[in-house]
Amino acid sequence: MQMNPITRRGTFYVAALTTLLTFANAQSPAVFSKGNYLNFGTGDKSVPFVLEKDFVPMGLSANSRVSGTVVFAGYGISAPEFRYDDYESINAKGKIVLVLEHEPQENDEKSIFAGTRLTSHAEVSTKAINAVKHGAVGMILVNDPGNHAGHAAATLEKAEDLGSATRVSIPVIYMTAAAADQILSAAGKSSEGLRREIDKDLKTQSFAVDGSRHIDLSVNN
Repeated sequence: MQMNPITRRGTFYVAALTTLLTFANAQSPAVFSKGNYLNFGTGDKSVPFVLEKDFVPMGLSANSRVSGTVVFAGYGISAPEFRYDDYESINAKGKIVLVLEHEPQENDEKSIFAGTRLTSHAEVSTKAINAVKHGAVGMILVNDPGNHAGHAAATLEKAEDLGSATRVSIPVIYMTAAAADQILSAAGKSSEGLRREIDKDLKTQSFAVDGSRHIDLSVNN
């Protein structure tokens, strides 16, 4: 079956991807080891997140353990052809980047990102490769409830397969917006609020989260 790499959101792309991932999941269900964990905070104030409830490793993830402070990197996109770069005002080297799913203004037909059609910048592998290029040691992809209500539970079940055709050199996980907001709250921010700000005028909202807190992340599958 041949698929157009640029397809309409919410219709063919989602239906085809859901079918493929459901099949893959049924054939080889993931069994997560105890070596998968994610904590955020400082010392005894560290908050543990729950595997398969708050986050799951993604298929393209490296098996490794990393620690570092957190940088919110918008949608994780560097698109010179659109004069848009979420990394232009931040230093991600040695950091764990927190990035939003999809693309800015995904429901706006006038968006510079091909209107309501996906571009390669929406792909998880593109975001992960871009994170590596900017020196990040890990990437957290955040669910987008603002545009896709009820999407998180289904994606948590399938994220271990998503992107598995590509492997990157850093750990990559998928996280619910509610869990990510516990990290962003250190800066008085939320994932939905940041998404709305970016989508409003395509001005990047990237920033370093409280440097006194760090993430300890391990992927071992």
